[in-house]
This record gives sequence, structure tokens and C-alpha cells, in this order.
Amino acid sequence: MDLSPRWILVGSTAMALQGAPLKPHDIDIKTTAEDVYLMEKALIEYSMLPVVYRTSKKFRSHFGKLKIEGVMVEIMGGLEIWHPERGWITSASPQEYRHVIEVEGMNLPVLDPSYSILTNRWIGRNERADLVEKWYKSQQNSTFRSE
Repeated sequence: MDLSPRWILVGSTAMALQGAPLKPHDIDIKTTAEDVYLMEKALIEYSMLPVVYRTSKKFRSHFGKLKIEGVMVEIMGGLEIWHPERGWITSASPQEYRHVIEVEGMNLPVLDPSYSILTNRWIGRNERADLVEKWYKSQQNSTFRSE
């Protein structure tokens, strides 16, 4: 099953893989509301928390957790993010704001740092947004999208 065009690494792992000075504690994978269930089914032996629709103050999605070789992996489909002025916003699709990087011979789709900065600001993670923005602006040929 090839989900590569329909999933993307997000969060601190995606930023760290691109060089941002973050220390990830888990792996976050975003996909569609439909594909998160296919992903869970393919990796069922690693399930720690079954995928169901969950909501919190900052996020809502079809969400579950896996544990693979001791690493926590959060999988989310159909993610929506709370924006303080606009309410619930459907997060960019896995095809938007993405690019592919090579890591140890693997091509991995990762979230563009500009979108990570924006979403971290929306949910009040300003310290993380500032850190990633400072790093991102220091990169040669980077452009920052501000909404």
C-alpha cells in the first residue's frame, strides 16, 4: 500500500529532520480521515490507542497512537486546528505545504516550516514558533509565508 502522496510527517520530527534545533519525543504523521484507518490497519500490531475521532481545545481529528520499536507514533487524519479568530480550520492537506527530503536513502514527505510556524502560533506555541522561525529565516534561500 503506497500512501506516500497522502501522508506527511509533521511536528518536531519533521522540523528536526530539516535541520531545526528541536528534540523530538515522538513522530507525528498526518493523513486524510480515510487513510488514517488504512494506516492503522496496516500497522495494527503496533497499536497503543485505536484511531477514533477525538477533539481537544486545540485539535480535532481521527487520532490514534502506535508504538514501533519503542517510539511513539501519533497518526491523525482529517486534522482541524483551532484558530483563535477564525475557529476550526481544516489543516492543509498532506499534498499542500510539503516537500520531500532524503533521509538515509528514504524519500520522506515533510511539512514546510512556514506552515509549522503558523500553526504553532495559532495554538499558542509561540516559543516553538519563534525557534523554528529564527532557524528557518537563517536558512539560505528560504522564504517565509505569513498566511
